[in-house]
Amino acid sequence: MSEFDWESILPATPLGEIEKDIQTLRQGFRSGKTLDLNFRLDQIRKLFYALYDNVDAIKEAIHKDLGRPVFETELCEISFQWGEFNNVVSNLKKWAADETVKGTTIQYTLTRPKIRKRPLGTVLIISPWNYPFVLTISPLLAALAAGNTVALKFSEMCPHTSLLLGKLCTEALDKEIFKAFQGGVPVVSEILKYKFDKIMYTGNHRVGKIILDAANKYLTPVILELGGKSPVFVTKNCQNVSLAAKRALWGKLVNAGQTCVAPDYIIVEPEVEQEFIKACQYWVEKFYRGGVDSDHKDFTHIATPGHWRRLTSMLAQTEGNIITGGNSDEKSRFLAPTVVAKVPDGDSLMNDEIFGPILPILTARSVDEGIRYVHENHDTPLAMYVFTDNASEGEYIQSQINSGGLIFNDSLVHVGCVQAPFGGVGQSGYGSYHGEDSFLAFSHRQTFMKQPHFIERPMAIRYAPYTSRKQKAVQGSLAAPSFPRTGKVDRSLLERIFGKLWFWVIVLGLGAASLKSGIFL
Repeated sequence: MSEFDWESILPATPLGEIEKDIQTLRQGFRSGKTLDLNFRLDQIRKLFYALYDNVDAIKEAIHKDLGRPVFETELCEISFQWGEFNNVVSNLKKWAADETVKGTTIQYTLTRPKIRKRPLGTVLIISPWNYPFVLTISPLLAALAAGNTVALKFSEMCPHTSLLLGKLCTEALDKEIFKAFQGGVPVVSEILKYKFDKIMYTGNHRVGKIILDAANKYLTPVILELGGKSPVFVTKNCQNVSLAAKRALWGKLVNAGQTCVAPDYIIVEPEVEQEFIKACQYWVEKFYRGGVDSDHKDFTHIATPGHWRRLTSMLAQTEGNIITGGNSDEKSRFLAPTVVAKVPDGDSLMNDEIFGPILPILTARSVDEGIRYVHENHDTPLAMYVFTDNASEGEYIQSQINSGGLIFNDSLVHVGCVQAPFGGVGQSGYGSYHGEDSFLAFSHRQTFMKQPHFIERPMAIRYAPYTSRKQKAVQGSLAAPSFPRTGKVDRSLLERIFGKLWFWVIVLGLGAASLKSGIFL
C-alpha cells in the first residue's frame, strides 16, 4: 500500500459538511438527552452489540491494514475492550452519583456541599492507527459514559478499519450525539477550526503540539497520549534473566513494536549483559520457529512505506551490533524482529521513539548510570519496566524516574487493567483514562451547595457596613493552626482524636448522662 492508497478505500468527509455536523452535536448536547443515565447506558449497549456482532469483520479489517495476526488483535484489543464495556456498565451509576464533600469546617455543615459530575459538552477524539479498535472505542466509550456528544476523527492510515468502525458507530448511536469524520490533514485542520469542550489525541509529539496550538485558541482542555522512549532496566539482581528477555521481547514485538508503551531500549548491568543477549537470541528463534520472513503469519507488518523507510534508515545507521534479525522487505513493509547490542548513547536508534520491532541494548552500565541516562536524554517516559528481584532496588529506581506507568518483571500488561488509570507525564503526555478515570476525564466536577434561609442572621456579619464589632467577631472565629510551629508536623493518632469536636461532644454527653443517672454520686 502506498502512502496515499487510503483515499481509494476511505472517502474523506466533505469539508463543507464539518461545521454542520459539529453544530448538530452541540444542539444534541443542549437538548439535555445525554444527562439521562439510562439514555447513556442504552447508547453504550447499542454500541457494544454493533461491535460484538461484527467482531470477525473488525479483525479482518485490522489484518488488511496492518497484516497483524488475528490472535494479537484478540489478545490486545478485543478482550480488553469487552472488559471495559462491562466495567463501565457495571459502575456508571456509582461514578455519576453526587459526592458529599468530607472534612468541611463547621460553617459549611448546614450547606452540605456536594460534587456533581457533569458532562463537558461536545468533545473531539482523534484516534491513532496502531491499535485502531481499542484506542478508538475506549475513549469513545468514556466520553459517552460521561454524557458528552462526540466528534470522532478516525485514522486514515488504517482505512479498512476506520471505514468499518465509522459505519458501525454511526449506525448504532444517536445521530445527535455522534459524528464520524474520515480523511487526512485537510479534514483535521478544518475540524480544529471549531470550538470543542475537550480534545483527546493519541499519537506523536509533532501532531500533539499542533493540537495544543489549535485548542489554545478556545482554552480547550486536552488529553495527550504521546508515547516516548520507554526504558527497560535489567539489573544484576534479576534472578531469571531468560524470563526477563522473554517478557521484554514480547512487549517489544507484539504489533511489530508499533505500541506506545513498547519497551524502547534496554539498560542492562554488566554482570548479566551477555546472558541477556544470548536469551534474546534464543527467544526470537523460539517465538518464530527459527526465522521470520515477510510471509510469517505470526508477525505484524509496518503500517506504511514511510514508517518502514524511517525504521530501516535508523537500522542502517546504527553503530551497534545486530545480533538477530535485520532483514526486511519494502514491498510488503516487513521488518524482522531485530535486537542490537552494544549501542552507544548517541546512536541513530537512541534519538527518537523507535515504534518498530528494533530493540537496542545500551552498552552495559550500572543502575545509577542508567538513571542518569534517562534523566538526561528521555525523561518522563510513558512506561518503564524494571526487572529485579531486589525490592529496595526496585523502589529506588521507581523513586528516581517519573514515568506514566511502571511494571516490575514484565511489560505492557498494565495497560490491560481497565480499572486503573493510564496516561503519560511530562513529555509523554498528560491526562489519564481507563476505569473511573475515563469517566472523570470527560466530566466536570461541579461543587454545589444549598444555603438554608434560617441562618441569615449569623451570616449577616458579611454585609457592609464593616463595623469594629463585626471585625472582632471574624478575627475571633479564625481557625488556629492544627500543627505546631516547630517539631513534628503530623499529629499522632491520639492528638488527632482529642482534637476532634465530636470527641468532646461524646465526652460531655456521657458526662451529663452519668450525672443525671447518679453514677458519680
